[in-house]
Amino acid sequence: MKKKKTIINGFVCKILYTKDELKKMVSEIADQIAKEYKGVDNITILIVMNGGADFGLDLSRALEKLGVEHARESITATRYIEDGKGGKKVQIFHKPNLIIKDRNIIVIDDLVDKGITLNKLHQYLIKQKPGSINYAVIGTKKGHEFTGKIKYQLIKGFLPNLWLFGYGMDWSEKHRSTRSIMYNTGTKESN
Repeated sequence: MKKKKTIINGFVCKILYTKDELKKMVSEIADQIAKEYKGVDNITILIVMNGGADFGLDLSRALEKLGVEHARESITATRYIEDGKGGKKVQIFHKPNLIIKDRNIIVIDDLVDKGITLNKLHQYLIKQKPGSINYAVIGTKKGHEFTGKIKYQLIKGFLPNLWLFGYGMDWSEKHRSTRSIMYNTGTKESN
């Protein structure tokens, strides 16, 4: 199937993964988690907001259909905060209401670009003494420095070095609700 292109903000954008392809991939990860977590109690899906929202909610619903009981929480963190020294720092704005200690946590995020934000979250979670921590992400980019283990990855292999948006990921804080994953080709619309 040829993936269609569309014009957004004057740029030619293309679909990398359709909503149907994403739905199938989420279902496959849910099946894997259901098998691996069979008989495990105190499971918590911890969604990193805002980028992990669509993937996290879809995965949570797929797990419920498979009978995997779990709590669902969110955490908000960003590395786009100036540190006063010309760099960026990671800041956690919203922490889960649920006590993490002894719970089996599956952290859901969108992309591991550099891994800086997830490393900070990993340090925070380790201090909470969970029973276990695993990570599920939409995808990773080559050269990331995340030190935790990404156990579940929606898109296998490394993502192209493109600005991806849709399915929870933003393009200048817009287009998160696009159900497909798209990218800006960098080509301006020609009239």
